[in-house]
Amino acid sequence: GGPPATVGAMLLSPQAPRALAFAALLALTMPARAEEAGRYHDCIVLAERDASAALTAARDWLAEAPAASPPRHCLALAMIGAGQAAEGAAQLDRLAADTALPAPVRGDLHGQAGNGWLIAGRPDIALAAFDSALVVHRGDVELLIDRARAHAGTGDYWSAVADLDSALDQAPARDDALAFRAAAYRRLEVWELAADDAARALSANPANVDALVERAILRLHANDLATARADFSQVLLLAPQSAAADLARNFLAELPR
Repeated sequence: GGPPATVGAMLLSPQAPRALAFAALLALTMPARAEEAGRYHDCIVLAERDASAALTAARDWLAEAPAASPPRHCLALAMIGAGQAAEGAAQLDRLAADTALPAPVRGDLHGQAGNGWLIAGRPDIALAAFDSALVVHRGDVELLIDRARAHAGTGDYWSAVADLDSALDQAPARDDALAFRAAAYRRLEVWELAADDAARALSANPANVDALVERAILRLHANDLATARADFSQVLLLAPQSAAADLARNFLAELPR
């Protein structure tokens, strides 16, 4: 009896660093030569599309300009994309410590480093990076959601809820933040608030697979196996390659036939 063992699972997955949003900022610190700015832009785009090729391009550029920030930034993002997340995050930390860069750029780099550390499985280090980013970008919704992931990764779900509260105060329709808060409340066994957040997330976006997983887990907790199965199956239809789908498959495998 009771819900499957998988019920403790958490779906606060780390996100790839948002490179292009920051690329233009960092480009402002470069010598105003169109060729260099273009090379930097191309390297950042390549890091998102083909991390291995971007590693080669960034290293070639660094051989020409060992102290330049743009190739170091591109190399860090390429490392994260190529599965060397800890090395890439540490490189971003070093870049963020460069006081020659403008404070907003350093804040962005701290945020990227935090996401790199999350991908590397080090939410404890990620927390420090997001703290530094939020000193510069106080109240930034994306960073608050990111720091909530880090708090959840360390098991501090109340702090995750607090950051998500702050994010949702500013952006109440953010269905991703609502789904994440539902997951945190569930881990805290605050069932009614978890169910309310899952419902609000799905009202804002019926295709939010993270919220569907949360609602399904809550239905399992209420021993409503049929509707839970329907939600898990819907996740597989909507996003079969997602982390949510992997979790849904695990639950479905444990449900009685």
